[in-house]
Amino acid sequence: MTDLRARWEAGDDVTAVLVVAFADEERRFIARFDPETGLLPCPAALPYKGTEAEAMILWIEEGAEWGEVGGNLIRTRGEVTWVDDGTPWAVFEVEYVVLGVDVEEYIRGWGL
Repeated sequence: MTDLRARWEAGDDVTAVLVVAFADEERRFIARFDPETGLLPCPAALPYKGTEAEAMILWIEEGAEWGEVGGNLIRTRGEVTWVDDGTPWAVFEVEYVVLGVDVEEYIRGWGL
C-alpha cells in the first residue's frame, strides 16, 4: 500500500476489510480468502453506482484467473459485476507487473 490512509481491518479467519480514503469518507472492500489456497477468489465492495446514485449497490469481482509473476502468484484477470445487473461491467487484465520499486518515483517517471 502506498497511501497511509488505507488500512486492513481483521474480520474472521478468512475475511479482512480493506479501508480506503475516498473524498471526505472511507470505503470498505471485503476480502474473503479461500482457506485451502489462501487466494482471494471473490472480492466485493459496496460503492455508489454512478455520481447521481442515492444508494450503494454491491459489486463482486469474479472470473478470476491467476498466474505467476516474479515468483509470486497474482490475479491476472477479473470481472466486476454489479449485483443488480448480473453481467460484468468491467474486465481487468494484468499486462505487466513491476515489483520492488519506489511507487512515487516510478509514477513521476511516467509524467503523472
